[in-house]
Amino acid sequence: MFFLFIILCAIIQVSLSDSIQFFWIKPDLLFIALVIAGITFKARAAVTFGIVCGILKDAFGIGVFGMNSVLFPLWSVAIITLTRRISLEYNIYAVIFVALFACVNAITTRVLFAFFGMPVPVWAFLRIAFFESLYTALFFPVVLKVAKDFVIRKKYAF
Repeated sequence: MFFLFIILCAIIQVSLSDSIQFFWIKPDLLFIALVIAGITFKARAAVTFGIVCGILKDAFGIGVFGMNSVLFPLWSVAIITLTRRISLEYNIYAVIFVALFACVNAITTRVLFAFFGMPVPVWAFLRIAFFESLYTALFFPVVLKVAKDFVIRKKYAF
């Protein structure tokens, strides 16, 4: 069932996210699905969902194909490791966690873009790395509530 949720997030991110953009910044729904998988499911399932999220983001996004397919499973492992040590029971902690993690993801991908010869203007880098991360984090509680209510039917890991 969570697999269908990831597909729905991908479809919304590709087609409907223009209606929720703010100053040309859109929330990364596939990254949110990755975080939800990491805090909800056991390690093997979370990494599998991370691979699916990465492949979909690579398929529908721009940039170096395969980069998210490699990074997202690694982020899954990092999320699983960190959430065992950090309590995300309160929404504010979860929002801060997602904002920081999305910022790390944005910085990592932009550095890799530069490494692969895809120049990234500084203003675009700052806008994407910080504002998109914050916007993604603000969407996290809403998407998490939808996932809890309609998709995830088990005791939560957080």
